[in-house]
Amino acid sequence: MSSFYSSGRFALGCLILAQGVRSDDVPTVENFLRRSIGSATLLGNYVYIDGGEILHKGAGQQALPVNSTLSIDMSESWTTSDVVIRSIPKPGPHKGGTTVWTNEKDGEFYSWGGKWPYGINMSSTTDLWKFKADGKGGGEWSVQPPKSPNVFNELHPTENAAFTNNEDTGFHIGGWVTQWTDKRHKTDDQPVPGMITFNMRTKEWQNGTVQFSPFGRDVAVGGSAHYISRHTFNAPDGLVMVLGGSKTTATSFKRDWDAMSFFDLDNPTFFDPGSMKSFTQKTVGKAFPPGPRAGFCLTGFRTADFSGYDLFLYGGFRASDGNKYNDAWVLTLPAFVWHRVDDAPGGGREWLNCIKVGNGQVLSIGGTNGTFTNKDPAPNGLQLFDMSTLRWTDSYNANDNTYERADAIKQIYTNWTWDDVDWSPDGVQEMFSNAAPSKTPEPSSDSQGSTPVGAIVGGVVGGVAAIAIIGFLVWFLLRRRRRNRHDSIPLQEPDSPARGGGYSDAPQNNMKLMFPQEMGGNQVVDGYQEAPGVGKGSYAQQELDGQAVTGSYELQSGQTQQRGPAAELA
Repeated sequence: MSSFYSSGRFALGCLILAQGVRSDDVPTVENFLRRSIGSATLLGNYVYIDGGEILHKGAGQQALPVNSTLSIDMSESWTTSDVVIRSIPKPGPHKGGTTVWTNEKDGEFYSWGGKWPYGINMSSTTDLWKFKADGKGGGEWSVQPPKSPNVFNELHPTENAAFTNNEDTGFHIGGWVTQWTDKRHKTDDQPVPGMITFNMRTKEWQNGTVQFSPFGRDVAVGGSAHYISRHTFNAPDGLVMVLGGSKTTATSFKRDWDAMSFFDLDNPTFFDPGSMKSFTQKTVGKAFPPGPRAGFCLTGFRTADFSGYDLFLYGGFRASDGNKYNDAWVLTLPAFVWHRVDDAPGGGREWLNCIKVGNGQVLSIGGTNGTFTNKDPAPNGLQLFDMSTLRWTDSYNANDNTYERADAIKQIYTNWTWDDVDWSPDGVQEMFSNAAPSKTPEPSSDSQGSTPVGAIVGGVVGGVAAIAIIGFLVWFLLRRRRRNRHDSIPLQEPDSPARGGGYSDAPQNNMKLMFPQEMGGNQVVDGYQEAPGVGKGSYAQQELDGQAVTGSYELQSGQTQQRGPAAELA
């Protein structure tokens, strides 16, 4: 689909609207056919599914927009056939492929961007919507006014963007702007460079291009992003992994997946959300997810002992021929090794969601094999993967409270060393250096490596003798010390309190454990910590419709670097 009108789907959208066809957002498992391009998040004990398209029996041959927000209770165990899915009214736009940012601390999530399926009920506004959960599987939607309206009003909502969030800030990377994502856009589909951020604490928006993107001048479309918390590795602000998807430029005006280059999954990109510095790191070994690949899902698990992190990747499509992937992979860190697990049952799927649930399971939601009319083999479009056994299942276990690495993943670290990785420069190894994966102990053998009986007896006898000698010396020294103290005891001055144990009575400093944003006196600006001596830059608008990037950026020396056409081409 290269444009809104040339596709012919505009007429179809008008026909659906005129007929008043409306979807059943939660059909019975027997009537359910397919669900896709929704966005999902875990908030408290509930998974929420926002928007997307659905098709069920009796609704014709064309998928329809989902008109409500759905929730699934994760505090109770269930199967994919008997799960209870609740429908919550949504007064806001009924869109698909939205960006979702989750504010766990305040019990809410935000929805922005995405597209109106078939252009139905399009609005001229691009509001950010906030869902406030009630802790019982329900909640209410409301519009979140921007604190920086001038920046917000210049933003172009996109679809097929990679998105994630840390504790405070949401990230929206790349994507397409079309006449179904932004009513103001009147030309063909256009890739949007750079990255947009929204600070959920201050409600500030920031928009940038080259100096505010993990990919520089390249545009990422159809990839997935995942945030690794700052408490996992030696990265004070955490790390944002951005995997897969297409690589194009802002001057490309045609949506042609086959003509694009793609980001290789054997050289994943990630960035530090504090410094906004990006890195790449080659994986180890010849096994990695084949590509080019877009439209897949990504989630991750931190080990209970904080020794590592494992990313789970599933599905997607190959742009060259439209093949739908049904393979699943684990990228284990810090080893940077891809491990292929069992393929998912029921064939390949694209544009799906993966959510970490119960600390040890993945919940896969929706996706199609290229058409909505072919009934999904997965009941209700739901699949579950157990990370501890690396097996697909149809049962969710609410009592699975800790993530224990599977034996196949542990085996990777049996003889693993840091030298096994061809580390990229710029301190990449140091970022992961606090991870110390536990090696699987080698099994003992009765025939080899056993200690002789004579050595054991000798060791026991020698140990007893040593303990006797040490005991005698301790008794002798204590007896002598008591005699000396009895002979001469100094008089204590009446107005001078006794000092004990050699500790000073000077005032002690109260120590405080601080998060990185609080340390060093560095100012926190819009959720990002400024490095000492580095001023805050002015981030440019998105490069759209042939407009040049202008503005200035303050350098460490205090000089100002002009940004414009000449600077961009330098």
